[in-house]
Amino acid sequence: MNKRPLCLGAVAFVLGVLYAQTKHPVLLVFLGIFLGQSILWGYHKRGKSEGIKRGVILSAIGLLAWFHTTEEMVFREEILQSLEDGDSTQIQGTVYKQESKEDTNRIYLEKCHICMGTEMVPCNQILVYLNTDVTSVGDTVLVNGTIKELEPARNQGNFDERQFYQSQKIDFKFYGESVEILGNQNMLLERLLCKKKSELQEVYINNTDKKTAGLLQTMLLGEKEFLDEEVKSLYQKVGFSHILAISGLHVSLIGMGIYRLLKKWGCALVPAGILSGASVLAFGFLTGGSPQIKRAVWMFGVLMLGNVIGRSYDSMTALSLSGILLLWENPFLIGYAGFLLSFFAVTGISVVGKTFVGEKKKSKLRENILMNLAIQLTTLPILAYFYYELPVYAMGLNLLLLPSVGILLSLGLLGGIFGMYVPSVAKVLFFVCRVFFQIYEKTCLLFLKLPGAIQIVGQPSRKVLICYYLLLLFLCLGIHYWKRKALLSMGTVLLLGMLLLFSGEKKEFQIQVLDVGQGDGILIQSKDGENFFVDGGSTDVKQVGKYRILPCLKARGVKKINVWFVSHCDEDHINGLVEVLESGYPVESVVFSAYVVQEENYETLLELAKEKGCRIFYLKEGQQIKTKTLCFTQCANMEMTDGDDKNAASMVLLLESGNFRGLLTGDIGKEQEEKLSGLGEITWYKAAHHGSKESNTEDFLQELKPEIATISCGENNRYGHPAAEAVANIKDSGAKIYETTKCGQITIGYDKLPAMKPKMKQFYSGISIQAQNPGSG
Repeated sequence: MNKRPLCLGAVAFVLGVLYAQTKHPVLLVFLGIFLGQSILWGYHKRGKSEGIKRGVILSAIGLLAWFHTTEEMVFREEILQSLEDGDSTQIQGTVYKQESKEDTNRIYLEKCHICMGTEMVPCNQILVYLNTDVTSVGDTVLVNGTIKELEPARNQGNFDERQFYQSQKIDFKFYGESVEILGNQNMLLERLLCKKKSELQEVYINNTDKKTAGLLQTMLLGEKEFLDEEVKSLYQKVGFSHILAISGLHVSLIGMGIYRLLKKWGCALVPAGILSGASVLAFGFLTGGSPQIKRAVWMFGVLMLGNVIGRSYDSMTALSLSGILLLWENPFLIGYAGFLLSFFAVTGISVVGKTFVGEKKKSKLRENILMNLAIQLTTLPILAYFYYELPVYAMGLNLLLLPSVGILLSLGLLGGIFGMYVPSVAKVLFFVCRVFFQIYEKTCLLFLKLPGAIQIVGQPSRKVLICYYLLLLFLCLGIHYWKRKALLSMGTVLLLGMLLLFSGEKKEFQIQVLDVGQGDGILIQSKDGENFFVDGGSTDVKQVGKYRILPCLKARGVKKINVWFVSHCDEDHINGLVEVLESGYPVESVVFSAYVVQEENYETLLELAKEKGCRIFYLKEGQQIKTKTLCFTQCANMEMTDGDDKNAASMVLLLESGNFRGLLTGDIGKEQEEKLSGLGEITWYKAAHHGSKESNTEDFLQELKPEIATISCGENNRYGHPAAEAVANIKDSGAKIYETTKCGQITIGYDKLPAMKPKMKQFYSGISIQAQNPGSG
């Protein structure tokens, strides 16, 4: 790297960007070590002046990155502090991307201004929701509507809308009520490209089946509107979804293909380079210009420039240049998964892969295996950090299928072109594409059935990531300087072991009250490493199991649930569990109350649980489920049931671990509370029936005297939960109240300290915070 000054500049720039955003002192240590090493190398190789010059230049680059990023952060904060959720105002900007999803059209605006008082103030990009599709890319629009803040993750591991869109330099959403088109900034060529893109979409839709058309549009045009969700999920699970993202493979296929054709036809070097570069730029515009595409376009541009001026191409120098340019345009990309995976994959090929392969010629198969290993080792931590699970056989699958992807893309492109003029030829080409996709799908399904195909690792900490990449660096240095290939196998085992063993959560007693909207979902983990879940459902969050419960379990490194308790079978307590079971996630046992109302929901859940291999248990009053450190006791009795009232027949669980005592009350009402006696004082109270006024009576709570209480309900729900009367009764009992609507996921940890008091933490957007006002959550 010392011989590549632009690479050194890129490292300094990245460290400056990271420090500006995190203020983490470790980054200063890394920067100091990096500067010291660079100065010493320059001094040793070229003298004192060179060492000093290197130090000054790299320090200046780091400071410039820090200053620029800080400036962007201040600009963002000044705008956001001036806005409030629900404000009605006016915005103006130019459409650079648009999508249609269900009944809503989404447009993305750049060169934006927002009306504040009488002024139009510049701001970052804006995501706008419209109920009309009158706009097109390049339109400058004036939109009247309402500001909507971006939502942070409600639970650990959930999709963080705020972080995701802010990494794209989008600071808020806007719900448009009316739109006026002020003009179109697209040049004639750009309009022609937009028209051709629409024509290509029509060709794919009209000349092949829906699934193939969706895949081809995703792979070749960057349009994911018609992508089959099941296929997308399958590819993601087995580590093959990268073929769906337009990247360097597409750019090199198109750019180098055109370049070689032009050279073959006798075109001179400079015109061939310019024309192929222009083709790649047009393709980048056509497919939406994501950071991955921009990175590939910049690198291809450097390649063509090198050819034209007679200089050799260095992939790491090209990568460094593209990284600096992209981060200068948007320093927040440093937290975007697609950007990181793109750059780490190229680094894996250009640095780690070349180190593993070495200078001696090897068989093509062995080179492919080593390159694949390098890419996997370089990108696995990023995958684990953002997706919490790793496809074990991804390397083998990619070795098998990836060589054919270039052929598939070529056939898809040719099919699109022929479809405009000779549809019959296009249909033949698309049929071959369909066969390819069927082979891919069957192969992915086969790999998915292999033992341990998906390994849940949890979200690794930043310390684990730093240690992992330092170990990978030392491994590469050892192979490069000591020429000991035995280090490769040993280092690979160490790296994978670190990722598998040190990711996820420690074994400790914790309770996670998840924010599932209007419903309940509680994860309880013991010091034994056993995992329990109580209920899991919602009436106002769609696919709560898929998008809120499962991601949280995986982010915490929970590989299976040992026991899943079902208090009763209302939708807001079980529909998430149904989704979890349908996904194939391991649940060993499902436990019902012995007094459960056996209606349709119960029968459906019971049948599904048996089909998935779960053991079924029923708890009567006084019966227990125990581990070495944890005990659940069923407190409900037969007298509490009331005909077909599912709420009245709720399971009531007393949770005990050491001196900690918690009560989970399901949806019981006043009558059931009166029939529960002798429970004694408790530490934690799960508010009955989401804080309903028909539950949580004063006498009941005065007997329990909980120290803390949690209420799980949906924001602005139609039931009025939590009711003022219930909240007042809980407060009067001496408990501090925490509501999921205000806190998001609530984490309760218990440390066996002399005072025997619980240590409370709250998680909001995955960040541990202190409650500003514990009395109101």
